[in-house]
Amino acid sequence: MTTLADQLRAEEGERASAYQDSLGYWTIGVGRLIDARKGGRLRSNEIDFMLTNDIEEKTGEMLEPEKAGDFLPVQAFLRKPLDAAVLKQKVAELI
Repeated sequence: MTTLADQLRAEEGERASAYQDSLGYWTIGVGRLIDARKGGRLRSNEIDFMLTNDIEEKTGEMLEPEKAGDFLPVQAFLRKPLDAAVLKQKVAELI
């Protein structure tokens, strides 16, 4: 049985990055309007979800030695080296 989500994906397509639809409005995902000119937006829970994913992705990368250089600007801002384990624990407490 085809679900509504399947039907929408088939009709709208699925895009992981923002694009302009046939009318020139910014859209993302499966036809999700994000263009403020037409009232499009992200809900606060969606922003929280994306932020959580970003934090988990970055804290996971910090544990990979080859990615350590990516966090030098943050370390400079904090004026001390980052302890990835402590940071990951603090982030987990926030989530």
